[in-house]
Amino acid sequence: HGQCGIFIKEVLRVKPSLPFVFRKVDKEVTIDGVTLPKGSPVFVSIIDRHSHLSEQFGRAISLDNDPDSYGSDYMPWGVGNRVCPGQKYAEMAAMVWLMHLSRYEIKVHERIETVFPWNAWLPQRLTVSPRV
Repeated sequence: HGQCGIFIKEVLRVKPSLPFVFRKVDKEVTIDGVTLPKGSPVFVSIIDRHSHLSEQFGRAISLDNDPDSYGSDYMPWGVGNRVCPGQKYAEMAAMVWLMHLSRYEIKVHERIETVFPWNAWLPQRLTVSPRV
């Protein structure tokens, strides 16, 4: 994966492109004493599952801690037969973008707080200049 790939995977763990999914149960299942009949709608919070990864493994994704070993706990693109078909392309495009971006120095002069998405901040004024 390399450092760029690991950085992208960690960003996707913290801020997944797909924060939640809706599915239907394909067979009757019991979870924590609650029985869900076949066809029941289910809401899966990917953000919540990813937050448990850091609790479970005690650290962020790094070169020593590959998310491929997490199984279905790491799923920023969904999981199973409904996984995003553009996953590999998006990860490669992000990696190319990140490598090109690393050629520049970016300074944030002002920023504004926002509630959406996920209490992020937006740059109000940036200076972008080539690294020398």
